[in-house]
Amino acid sequence: MKSFVMNIWITTWKKLYGENIVNELSSKFNLDEQNLLIPTNNVPDELVVNFSRELAKKVGKTYEELWQETGYHNIKSFHSFYPSYFKKEGVLSFLSAMDSVHRALTRRIKGAKPPRIIYNYIDEKTAVIRYESHRDFRNYFLGLLKGAADFFNDPLKIEILKQDMNSNGSFIEVKVTATKPYGKSVKLKLYKAISFGLLKSFSTNLTVIIPILTFVLSFLFTKYLGALPGSILTSISILIGLLLINKDLKNATKSVEKIINIYKEKDFNDILMISGEKDFEKLSKSNIKALSNLREFLIGFQGDTEEILNFSKKTLESSDAIQEEIGTMKELYCSPEGLDS
Repeated sequence: MKSFVMNIWITTWKKLYGENIVNELSSKFNLDEQNLLIPTNNVPDELVVNFSRELAKKVGKTYEELWQETGYHNIKSFHSFYPSYFKKEGVLSFLSAMDSVHRALTRRIKGAKPPRIIYNYIDEKTAVIRYESHRDFRNYFLGLLKGAADFFNDPLKIEILKQDMNSNGSFIEVKVTATKPYGKSVKLKLYKAISFGLLKSFSTNLTVIIPILTFVLSFLFTKYLGALPGSILTSISILIGLLLINKDLKNATKSVEKIINIYKEKDFNDILMISGEKDFEKLSKSNIKALSNLREFLIGFQGDTEEILNFSKKTLESSDAIQEEIGTMKELYCSPEGLDS
């Protein structure tokens, strides 16, 4: 466990349960809180577990309750360190970027093993999120979800789909339903209906389904209605089918234009998923992956910028404090009392 994470937890626990209890445990476990200020230092996982178990006993909570509460309140702590990561419209937009944020924040820390938060987009208000860690912090993750929902004023419905723990770590997979939409889902329902859900590609549909339908309809209509009425009905039926396919094709084309606009407008928090047709679905998934990679790069750059700004701010504050001390010393030295002494 890297020390900067433990430092945030210690800060949160002091706010929640009081400094005396936390300081007492720090002494008991020989935890030097000054060392936690150096982000690359290591804290043994066993120490974290034992510390938190002892803390849970002292504050009258179960181990699971303590970690859920820690996760819930840590959202505010993370916001104080990295406010730019919280400039999102809703909780789903925030959660979709968390895996990239974890990797960006720890990429320069040797030996860091950040958890994975794998976001699977379902629709505008639904996602399946899988949390993987070589430690067992499933309850901490659930607390983070609830804290993020309250932070963004975006209530979440959380359904645990599956979870497990073994010697390699733990995972939990949840289905979350939010109130604020994220992204856009375009479903080509008409095309799927006409292709009977069997043929996934426009090109395959036009070269296979349409000729087969033409033959079948022509055979049936001409057999029971005669040549001329049968031919007319066949033509009308095929025309209607092609118009419906064309309608979905236009929707898919407009969706691709919207994907292009994401890059034009530099709104990299937005996504668009096309489903119902193989080629467009593949295109939208490739775009989401490309956006994720680009967003991770920008998040890393953003994090570096914030760290530089924070360092500059602290340096200026230290400089101002030193200048004040120098000014005070000058006043004392130049005053009559100072000269007499």
